Amino acid sequence: MQTLCGGQERVLNFESGFGFSAQEPFVQRDLAMSIAYLPYAQDILRFAPDLDFGIGPMPVKEGVEGGCEWIGGWTMGIPYGDRGHEKEAFELIRWMCSDDNGTRYMARTMKLLPACRKSPFFTKDLQGASPRSA
Repeated sequence: MQTLCGGQERVLNFESGFGFSAQEPFVQRDLAMSIAYLPYAQDILRFAPDLDFGIGPMPVKEGVEGGCEWIGGWTMGIPYGDRGHEKEAFELIRWMCSDDNGTRYMARTMKLLPACRKSPFFTKDLQGASPRSA
């Protein structure tokens, strides 16, 4: 049995009532700050288009240098072995990871943040979200 410390039990009890998408507490304005993946902005636009929000770095303990990173991810790959369509498979991966249309398609349909910083997803699909950099 796991022993909870400090306010952890209170936080877990509070979080147990959280919903998803339209019922998510940040969208419902029941939570002042949330650490989330960037495509979450799409849900905010859909379910709370008038919500005034900003995007900034995650808070860290005082004295910690370099900030904090949250690493998650996804992977595309071509199975090992001669399947006869390696070139086509690579072209699909290239399209979804670096092409303007491919990165937008992937972000909108799969809700994955494009790794390509120049993707129009950031300037066209999130345009109007008014996220402010901290």
